[in-house]
Amino acid sequence: MAILCTFGINDKGVAAVRPDEQGQMRLHVDGSCNVLGILDFGRVQAVPYLLYGPNAKQPPYSFPGKPTLIFNQISDADSHPVALQRCEELCRHVGVPVINPPEAVLKTTRDQVAEYLHDIPGVRAPRTLRVAPASPAEVFDIIESEGLDYPVIQRRTGEHNARSMVLLHGRKDLDKLHVFPFDGRDFYLTEFVDFSDERGVFYKHRIVMVDGEPMPRHVFFNNDWKVNSSCVGFMKAHPEFGTPAANLDALERERLPKASEALKEIANRLQLDYFGVDCQIAPDGEILLFEANANMNMMVDVLPEISDRIQAIKQRLGAMVENRSGERFT
Repeated sequence: MAILCTFGINDKGVAAVRPDEQGQMRLHVDGSCNVLGILDFGRVQAVPYLLYGPNAKQPPYSFPGKPTLIFNQISDADSHPVALQRCEELCRHVGVPVINPPEAVLKTTRDQVAEYLHDIPGVRAPRTLRVAPASPAEVFDIIESEGLDYPVIQRRTGEHNARSMVLLHGRKDLDKLHVFPFDGRDFYLTEFVDFSDERGVFYKHRIVMVDGEPMPRHVFFNNDWKVNSSCVGFMKAHPEFGTPAANLDALERERLPKASEALKEIANRLQLDYFGVDCQIAPDGEILLFEANANMNMMVDVLPEISDRIQAIKQRLGAMVENRSGERFT
């Protein structure tokens, strides 16, 4: 028997071709949580299945026998809506259990997530709008007409890096917007909440949700509000703000228990089986939500100090796949 692992071409119709370790050219696509490349399926056949975007006709369904499970790896609702819609059709056709149903993934754009989660007790989800301004000046018109409070983050949809967003304090920051093309594409506007501590350090917690259970993945910090893997250098240079292992231990011991029920409710509302929550959990357990979706780096080691956490996530994920499929990897 086999497990079908879907991945998709984005709506631009763009994919990359890169050589593997043996020099063979392989197709690489974005917008995937890439479980197939990380999880050890053992004796179970894991079959990759490609779903196209709007630029090509989807070939007739073809796979070696009926699978026992579909693991939908397509994880970006902004860049892959057509592939996700085609994945919905595939899931209906095959009629087996699905991990991360595509119809649920389609609801994980930043604006939808903020709307779905804002009223959970213990969760603060800043207002987020999806907009298509025609000019930099129109960005400020929208902010003010919609009643958003400054500062406001503007970011491009479908992108996940610090270069694709700016912080706006008012119309004086108009020049910051000239880095963006205003050609009809969509952007997100999100009210910014200052999450720095009394020392001016910004901490971000990544929690991985597996089958409804929260698992801490990392605690990153920076002296800037943009906190991501690029701040590892700052973290290593400032151990006085905590080591990766110590910060994770403290998060799991002191804060996560207070936030556990709210995190489980997030999973319940999003109806995803495997996804990440980027946030800051306060000492009292309140969650300041940055984003929640399946399109995060959850199982690639960035720091040696979190390898045990990555392994624990893999084990729990593997157990969920075995349980849902009825297969055993060993």
